[in-house]
This record gives sequence, structure tokens and C-alpha cells, in this order.
Amino acid sequence: MTYARARLWLGVSCVGTLVVLTSVALWLALPQQMLPQQPENLATEAAAVAAFLGVIALMLLPFDVLGGLALPESFDQPCPNIGRFFVRHLRGMLLQLSFFTVSFLIYRRVGSSFGIGATVGCFAAMQVLLIGSQKFFAIAIGGLRKARVDESDSNVLVAEHEDRGFTGGVAGLPGLETTVVPRLWIDSMPENLCKTAIQRRAATITSGSRLRGLAVAIGWNTACFSAALFLPGGGVGSIAALATSFLYFLLLSFVGLLILPTFSRRGVFEVDQFVARETPTRDIVSVASALERMGDDEPSRTPGLESVFHPVPCVQRRSDALQSGSRQTTGAWNAARMALFLSWAFGGPLARAVHCNIGRPELWVMLPAD
Repeated sequence: MTYARARLWLGVSCVGTLVVLTSVALWLALPQQMLPQQPENLATEAAAVAAFLGVIALMLLPFDVLGGLALPESFDQPCPNIGRFFVRHLRGMLLQLSFFTVSFLIYRRVGSSFGIGATVGCFAAMQVLLIGSQKFFAIAIGGLRKARVDESDSNVLVAEHEDRGFTGGVAGLPGLETTVVPRLWIDSMPENLCKTAIQRRAATITSGSRLRGLAVAIGWNTACFSAALFLPGGGVGSIAALATSFLYFLLLSFVGLLILPTFSRRGVFEVDQFVARETPTRDIVSVASALERMGDDEPSRTPGLESVFHPVPCVQRRSDALQSGSRQTTGAWNAARMALFLSWAFGGPLARAVHCNIGRPELWVMLPAD
């Protein structure tokens, strides 16, 4: 078994465990049995939320250890020593839990004062806040460090990082974007390919695919959040009701893991085609191949496996699409993984349970992108 395939099955196991336990918790109505069912003072509610989310974080810990330490060591992949791993993991987990707890308490107060409609609006606004603050969260939680700003483009940030799987991304609100480029790209790729990689990342903005990706991610999460508040036992009237909505939200987010990758894959093809108007196809494929070698090194995979588990198409499929000269594709770049990050607005644990970033705090905020 390859490293990429081992990570995939670890992620499947982690997500599957969460989905099964969530279903059991809803069936047994555990939130109503274990959490306050009536409005309480702020301190009591904060303690209940922190305990609830803390239990979920502890459930994820064994999978994090496997994904961040055991698997890399087994396959001779770079990984931190055990002390460094737990320091980084604890920092990221505590900061993430703090944000989750505050957001839960905000929804409780907004819901009790202004109703469910205002709570949904608050959730949407929280996602916009996350988009605007993504670079800050990457620094605070993932330990991302600024190496330098690109001399030829002040909107390109070259980032220092420890995890070879870090791919950077595009951070910031539309019109205020920063293209985050891993230092490894600069150090490992020839200058012409590195330039193509940066141009391609910028093309996610100019093509409009990134904006569509944000719209799909926000729309999906908001629809899931709204539905979760109205399902049996859900709502904002108490911590028990809010926790029940959280569990429904987790299950609906799982459905998104199966649906949204299609939009993301089409977004990858769209950006490839957009860049190919001015860049030789061989350079685009060479960049994709080089970046795949820096990551999980899985240049090809079966269509069935890719359609279910991978929002970024393999290098072989991208090359075939470029060579075929098919008509222009319209997609939503990075919609699936951006939806996972934006699910932080309601404590979404699936954001760090999927195979690409489990046990890797540097990738919790900026999940791997093409």
C-alpha cells in the first residue's frame, strides 16, 4: 500500500467513525441527556460547550497521532518528532476550540435575542469573517511564517512551513486576495515552472473560479446550518438544542464531502484551460507533476476512487483533459475544501478529519489545493 492510499483509508476511517458516533448520539438523544436543556448563565453555557467540543477533539486525537506521526514514519515521510508534534497539535487544537466555543455562544445569544433567521445571518457573516482572516488563522493555528513578499507582485506571499504537504492557497476576501506560495516551491522547482505555478494560482482569481468556489462553499454550509436548526431537537434555545444542530450539521457536511468535489474538480480543469491560453500545456502538466511529487505522489488513480474521495483530479486526468482540447469547463475552484474550512463557523470537525490534513495542523486552515 502506498502512503497516499494509507492516508486515504485513515481519513475514511476517521470520517466514518465520526458519522457513526454522531448518528448514535442523535438516535439516543445524548445532547438532551448530558447538556443544559434550558437557558443558563454565560459561564455555565461556556463550560458546557467547551466540554462538548473538547470530547470531540479527544476522539480525534488517536487519528491525529496516526496521521501526523505513525503513517509518515512508517512510509519514511518527513514528520516532526513527538515533542514537536504535540506542541503544534495542542496549540492548534486549543485555538481552534476557543474559536468554536465563542461562535457557539454567539449563536446562542443572537438566537435567543433575535431568532433563528438572525442566527443564520450571523453564521453566514462568520464564514465571511473566516475568509477575510484565513491568513491570520494560518499563522496562529498552523504556525505559518512569512518568508518574504514576492518582489514582482506584492499580492504574492512566500510562506515558510514545515509540512511538505502544505500547498498554500488564495486567502482573503474577493478583491483583497493574497496568493500564498510555499517556500518549498521556490526551493524545489525550476524558475520557469515556479513562475507558471504562481501564475496558475493567480488565474484562479482572474478566471472567476475562486469566487464561484467561495459562493458554493458558503451556500452549501449555510443551507446545512439552516436545515440543522429546524431538524428534530435542534435549534438555538439551549446548549442541548444547539449541540443537536451541530450533530445534524456534521452529517449534512458529510454529504457535502460526496457532492462538492465534483465542483472542485471542474474548477481545476477550468483553471488549467484558462492558463493554457497563454502557457504551453507541457509546462502546466510539468508543474502539476512536480507538485504531486512534493505531496502524496499519486499521479494516477481510478475514476471511481477519484470521484468519491478526491476534489483535485490526478495529474494523468488533468493532462488528458488538456491534450483532448475539450470545450471550456466552468467549475468552482477549491469549493469542497473551502467548505470544510468555512465549516469552522459551526465547529465542523470534518475540517480536520479528512485524509489530506488529518494530524497536520499546518493544513487545517489551508487544506491542500491544486
